[in-house]
Amino acid sequence: MAPPLLFIRHAAPQIIDAEPPHHWNLSEAGRVVCIPLSERVRVWQPTRIITSREPKAAQTGAIIADALHIPVSVFDGLHEHVRSAVTWHGAAHRDAQLQAFFANPDALIFGDETANAALARFKAAIDSLLALYPDDTLAIATHGTVLTLYLAARLAIDPFPFWKQIGLPDLFVLSRDENRLL
Repeated sequence: MAPPLLFIRHAAPQIIDAEPPHHWNLSEAGRVVCIPLSERVRVWQPTRIITSREPKAAQTGAIIADALHIPVSVFDGLHEHVRSAVTWHGAAHRDAQLQAFFANPDALIFGDETANAALARFKAAIDSLLALYPDDTLAIATHGTVLTLYLAARLAIDPFPFWKQIGLPDLFVLSRDENRLL
């Protein structure tokens, strides 16, 4: 039986209205909640944490790796759905955009990447990591939209309601052998 695959959605960022979200760092509250999250992660005995290059995910992963005394590294392809020119216009606007994004996976709705393109990129990164570390219990610190796309595809669930209920931060443990959460 293959080890599980852990997915960590980053903790709450410090929102800066004029900056695109891929530049945001963790907020102080986000840093604080990474410590109790590390105890939830510890139960699964990960051997390493891999993060996206975006600061909020990299910082979340680094805090948890430090608490667990395991290695942490960044890996290309784990970043959020590309929306480099999108700035913060509030939660209601973002939610409406993401609902349309998930409902129209081949259309360029929100940002610079379709849902299917983001999913293909993220899935390729995960497949590469699993090939590099076939026997490791990996914890991947990443982002809500790409995580939702990946888990919705694996679990055959509706992405928008799933995305709406995940927390900042959050932990999902996926069986590598079956399409189910543990």
